[in-house]
Amino acid sequence: MAKRQKMSKDEKAEYRMQNKQAKQLAYDQSESAKNTKKAHFSLFPLLLIVLFSFAVTFFMESRQSNAPHGLTPIELNQRIESVALKYDILDHLDELKAIVAVESNGQSEDVFQSSESAGLPPNSLSVNESIDQGVSYYRSLLDKAEKLGLDQDSVYQAYNYGSGYLDFVAQHGKKHTQELAEEFSRIHSNGRIVTYPNPIAVESNGGWRYDYGNMFYVKLIHQALDHDPAI
Repeated sequence: MAKRQKMSKDEKAEYRMQNKQAKQLAYDQSESAKNTKKAHFSLFPLLLIVLFSFAVTFFMESRQSNAPHGLTPIELNQRIESVALKYDILDHLDELKAIVAVESNGQSEDVFQSSESAGLPPNSLSVNESIDQGVSYYRSLLDKAEKLGLDQDSVYQAYNYGSGYLDFVAQHGKKHTQELAEEFSRIHSNGRIVTYPNPIAVESNGGWRYDYGNMFYVKLIHQALDHDPAI
């Protein structure tokens, strides 16, 4: 059986030094890990504060409006809905919002651009007056179209042209067509043509329309409806 050799004093000293260094290294690594966890934990409240700040900012911006009438999109939609309920056409709410999107995108005091339907100069009505006039006028077009047996697109175009367009359609097949819309506008503009660079017009005829109303109004309304009108 082999005998274990005894370490010299120098070897013992070196062993103790290595052991001490190993323990110190283990301690340092342990403390470093603790500090890292503390740092991560201390950043968590800061992250919550930042996220909360973003949420508050988003909420406040959603409650603000740069429109002349001072209403946020949510407030404007609520008023339209309230008046639609008043005139018993709440089931046409999306159509009403589409009209506003096409007429003004909610960025005019006369959001429905309904002053002229009341026999007034353009942009004469306040936002509340505009909503009431626009919704009530649309209701009258719906009633007249139903009485004449016309389609929904005739109502859309009549909002732009006036109720006379419903009589015109009633005399020409009782269904709106692009050709009827163009002919009605041609007649009332005496054939005068103006440039109209809207993509719908550009695709259709290179970018023009007759100078009476908008003969592409039905297509604009359907475009707004397809994109879930948001004012």
